[in-house]
Amino acid sequence: MGQLVVIGDALLDRDIQTNSSRLMQDAPAMIVAESDRSVRAGGAGLTASMLADDGHDVRLITALAEDSPGWLVGSLLEDIGVDVIDVGADGEMSEKIRIFSHGTPVLRLDRGGHVARRLNQSARAAIENADAVLVSDYGLGIAADLWARQLLMDAAANGTPIVWDPHLAGPPPVAGTKIATPNLDEASALTGTELGSDVKAIARAGRQLRQIGAANTSASRWAARAP
Repeated sequence: MGQLVVIGDALLDRDIQTNSSRLMQDAPAMIVAESDRSVRAGGAGLTASMLADDGHDVRLITALAEDSPGWLVGSLLEDIGVDVIDVGADGEMSEKIRIFSHGTPVLRLDRGGHVARRLNQSARAAIENADAVLVSDYGLGIAADLWARQLLMDAAANGTPIVWDPHLAGPPPVAGTKIATPNLDEASALTGTELGSDVKAIARAGRQLRQIGAANTSASRWAARAP
């Protein structure tokens, strides 16, 4: 495989390990003592990191806020060999902070909430020259960018494989997408159908998603869904 391009929303993931042994005297809440912490690039950053770890040549088109968490995400990605194309972001870098007690997750704190700016010429060139593109959408705006969607449709029309991992807060895959990987909730939202565990309903939803993708030749109708 040649040049892989990941386009999507990077996050900062923080894991805090704690030990808890007793409750507070004035409230039914645990007292925890921090024992360890770690950070990593999350969201589309995690996807790009895993591909780089597998030895692929990876370029990541994403939005990094101009703050310490944003700088840290960029540094973590560059350290493992991911070529980052930063389109810039407004707001504070999105963080997901997971707190564990004796190795078991007990709480996740979401912090920040950046919004991607418009794609730049470097991002355009990366998509146009990609051998394959993976869209890793976390609902923060890149996948809903009209220019990005047009570039992805053009790439698909020219034979570039497009794989799309959607998000409930984001738009549907563009026309020509080779593979889409929604979970049940995302597939339900995209098709307007409550799927549950009905295998036949899921199969019908799959056929409906293919029709949605084939008909979705214009990005303009999804612009209002961008945060």
